[in-house]
Amino acid sequence: MLTCILGRADSPKSALLRRRLGEARAQGIPCVMIVPEQYTLQAELDIIEQLKLPGLLDIEVLSFSRLPHRVFALSGGPKQPVIDALGRAMLVRRALSSWKRPTPSARARPTARALRPA
Repeated sequence: MLTCILGRADSPKSALLRRRLGEARAQGIPCVMIVPEQYTLQAELDIIEQLKLPGLLDIEVLSFSRLPHRVFALSGGPKQPVIDALGRAMLVRRALSSWKRPTPSARARPTARALRPA
């Protein structure tokens, strides 16, 4: 189930969310809290402090950039392998090195005219 808690900046949204996380945890419901990238550590610390927990075992705090990694880990990953910039560079190098270079006799030789200034 997805629950969105919306409100003004000065409203107690975070405290309400942490209270609901504690209630769900008490019922044995696994919870995921999605927060901005720079807030993950602080959100974890706030949950531990407010709920008086020794740690976070059944409450996950994820950023928007880490959420797809967690989904892929649970679902078995993407169907096609993901290639980053280094992997692309390695593939281009491999493709270029597999090309047959022309032999020296087959190369076009510059003519004397091509070397003279115009």
